[in-house]
Amino acid sequence: MQGAWFSKDDDDAAIFFIGDDSITYIDDFAKFKYTIVKDTFDLKTDEPHYKELILRISPDSLILRELPSGDINKYWRN
Repeated sequence: MQGAWFSKDDDDAAIFFIGDDSITYIDDFAKFKYTIVKDTFDLKTDEPHYKELILRISPDSLILRELPSGDINKYWRN
């Protein structure tokens, strides 16, 4: 999962960068720790618990479903 990830909403710039133990959102340089347990991506923020279900992961694509809203987010790595 490590690397820069883009979405259809903004294909000119990366949305976020995933490193070894943290994720950085490019637009505001906010950096958060995360964990992955089985098929759940758990972002550690000051906000209420933020989790996404990993629906698909491959070397160049990532599809997540936000919990509990159910919104689907599709990303690709460049």
